[in-house]
Amino acid sequence: MTTTKGEITISKVNIKKILGKMVTSPPSPNDTQYRLVAPASNGKKIDFLEITDIDEIIMDDHIPYKSPKEFFFPRCEKLLSFCGDRVEPCKPEKPTIIFGVKPCDLEALDVMAEVFMEGKFKDPFFAAHLENNLLIGVGCSNKKEGCFCNYLSVDMRYSNKCDLFLENIEDSYRVCYVSGKGREKLSPFIPELSVFENTNHLRQCLQTMSNAPTVSSTPTASDTPELQGKPPLPLPQCEPAFLTK
Repeated sequence: MTTTKGEITISKVNIKKILGKMVTSPPSPNDTQYRLVAPASNGKKIDFLEITDIDEIIMDDHIPYKSPKEFFFPRCEKLLSFCGDRVEPCKPEKPTIIFGVKPCDLEALDVMAEVFMEGKFKDPFFAAHLENNLLIGVGCSNKKEGCFCNYLSVDMRYSNKCDLFLENIEDSYRVCYVSGKGREKLSPFIPELSVFENTNHLRQCLQTMSNAPTVSSTPTASDTPELQGKPPLPLPQCEPAFLTK
């Protein structure tokens, strides 16, 4: 791990070790012990899976087949049990670290939170999962086939809609953002986060983006063959997420 002028860079080997410690060795008996979900191979595809061996974690730039939303809004979930004439709510699941979430999926989870955290569709079970889970996002290094981030003005390299966001730099990660919750939960394992300032790193993110290849925010016929012979699709223009917070 290196720290230079407020910038934190951690090797991927050490990130795996840190995640392993959070799952198996909390700093004290009163600290949270987590289960870990991360991109791994299911034998056919890369998907978000519960990890039992940290070497299973895939830390390249591939996109998992499915999003991690099932860990917030599962298709099947035990909600309560009957004990004689009593109805007992089920205890919350073990807190979960979800590692490797891409900016597009973080945006989708943010939309889900708007729907299920308040109003007539408020879901206390979704809220419990959101509170219980620790989200670690990782940016994409390159645009992928089928990627739609630029069409929706989603920055594929950065998001602050998580508890820790990392920039993928070859064999290492650079810390881009940490939330209050992330700072509290992760500082025992990464002490440098206790003094990390998000505002300082915004300058580095902006510099990185200015040096990166730009992509159009409007799909064209060259991007998608089905648009050939049709005018460009009108899309709302907005600033990247980290410039509007």
